[in-house]
This record gives sequence, structure tokens and C-alpha cells, in this order.
Amino acid sequence: MSNSDPNQPSMEQPASEQVLCPNCNGGNPPGAANCTWCGKPMDVSDTTEAPPGAATAAAIYTPAPSATQQQGYQSESQPYQPQATGYTQPTQETQPAQPGYTDAPQYPQPAPVVTAPPPAKSGSGRKIALIVGGVLLGLLLLCGILFGSLFAGVMGLTQPAVDAGEKFMAALRDGNYDRAFELSTPSLQQEVGDAQMLRDALESKQPTKWSFTSRNIQNDIATLGGTTTYANNEPGQVEMELRKVGNDWMVSFINLK
Repeated sequence: MSNSDPNQPSMEQPASEQVLCPNCNGGNPPGAANCTWCGKPMDVSDTTEAPPGAATAAAIYTPAPSATQQQGYQSESQPYQPQATGYTQPTQETQPAQPGYTDAPQYPQPAPVVTAPPPAKSGSGRKIALIVGGVLLGLLLLCGILFGSLFAGVMGLTQPAVDAGEKFMAALRDGNYDRAFELSTPSLQQEVGDAQMLRDALESKQPTKWSFTSRNIQNDIATLGGTTTYANNEPGQVEMELRKVGNDWMVSFINLK
């Protein structure tokens, strides 16, 4: 099909005979006054220099076809699109890069600064430590007081019996068996007989020094135990039992070994 409009592309127009538009580089038939694609005059001498970007805008805009051009083209509701596939499509010019809009080189981003959390305030911890230390110290003092009171009570209860045992051992050290016999309970005196028999039983174990390291009292009976040294520097042990007779503590049993 041929077209009488010189601006209408011909389907039989070979590419070698096409005339490129100086504005959009679109292919046109020879002798066309205006470009089929952008509508600009084909004679560049009749046009003024278009501002940058105008070619792109013109290439995008497509004029609507006239009534005589509707046959063989799209409907009036659609923009005019040339049907000649043999013509060169116009090329859209690329906008020159504007200063400040060029792709900037990607510089490495600085690493995030990680700051350590501030050290916890030690005031509260110090206060807690002081409180705990004070409580522990108070408990230790209380335990010490209780132990001291208990020890003093035991010492106070057993001290009269210990004093009687000390007097008995001193009488044996001094060889005063009459005094040792007087410090014995009536039951021990009856068992021994007299001071001479007490001498005969204990003279071989005459102590020179001694120490009561254990003491116990229950009701009216007290038991003492400790170490002793005899006249020949022989070490030994002493066990003694005392009973309360009236208001006095008296020796009821003694074992020197």
C-alpha cells in the first residue's frame, strides 16, 4: 500500500534510501519535509538549535495522526504510532552528566565506634560489702561472747573442784600424806585405812608438776584429767574424781600412771 503523504513512511522503502532525521535520527523517506517520528523539519537550516534535552522530549512526544492517516493505523484514542517497520527507530539522546550528579566512587564507610559501657558504680557494692562484713563481725563477736560466757560458767562451776584437786596434788608433791589423807572422802579414807597406807600406795609416783587439761562436773561429782611429771622426770598422766561432801570438794579416786 502506498501513501500520498510525503511524511508518511512507505512499507517498501529500503533502508539504504532512508533519510535520517537530524533531530531524532529516525528513518524517513526521501523528500520528506517533516520527520515522521518527531515532527521536526528535515532541513536543519530552518531550525534553531534546540536546548539540551529537547531531542529526547521530542522523541518521546508522538503527534496524533490526522483524519486521512487513520486508515491502516491505530484508533483516534491511541497516540499515532508509525507502522513502517523498515525505517530506523529514532535514538534517544542521553542527557549529559551534570556536575555533582556523577556516580561518586564508593568510599568505605567508617566503622561504627563501639564504646564500652561505663563501669558500674562501686559505691553500692562497697556498702553491701561493709554491711555483710559488719553482720559477720557481729555474729563472730556474739559467738565469742557466748562461748566466753559458757566457758566462764563451766570454769566457775568446776573451779572449786579444781582447787581441791590442786591441793591434793601439792600434798603428794611435798610428801605430806597426812594432808592428802584429810582431803580424801570418807569412803576413800575407809578404803585406804590411814595416811601411811596412802603413802605406801602413792610414794612411787610422786609428782613434781601437773596440769589439768580437762574438767567436767555433773551434779556433785567432778572429774579432772591432765598430764604430770614425776620426780625422775618421767612423764605421766593423772585422773582424779572428786565428790562434794557438805560444802567441800574431796578426792574420792586418783590414778597416777
